[in-house]
Amino acid sequence: MIDFDDVSLPTLANLEAYAHEVFIDQIQIEMFDEMEKMKFINGIFKAYKEEGHQFYHPETFNKELALKLFDEAKSLNIVSEAGIYRYILLGLTVLKPMKELRLYHEIVNTENEESKIAIMDDFMNKILEKRRETNGN
Repeated sequence: MIDFDDVSLPTLANLEAYAHEVFIDQIQIEMFDEMEKMKFINGIFKAYKEEGHQFYHPETFNKELALKLFDEAKSLNIVSEAGIYRYILLGLTVLKPMKELRLYHEIVNTENEESKIAIMDDFMNKILEKRRETNGN
């Protein structure tokens, strides 16, 4: 037989304190995620500037767009740093890469992330090739 005299059941105050701690922990996790996301995006901008490239819009606009592209990449099951990096870079280079319906369709309908990266690399190479042709003439 179980002796319930030694068992201490949680009080309402204890449960509320626990729920508050869990809520605070969740807020801290979300803040940490946002900070890591910004650190990643700042790294992209730093590398791009060091290579002598420029985006079309002011940096503040581009960073907001990069945050949206980061979340969009995750929603498309692009989760590796390499994949997210390419997706953001492509988005900032083409302005709105997902207006490229063929590209978007290929990315969405490809399961393998390495294949998605290859599609983005191929598209980026075509853009760079067109730019070289335009600047060379």
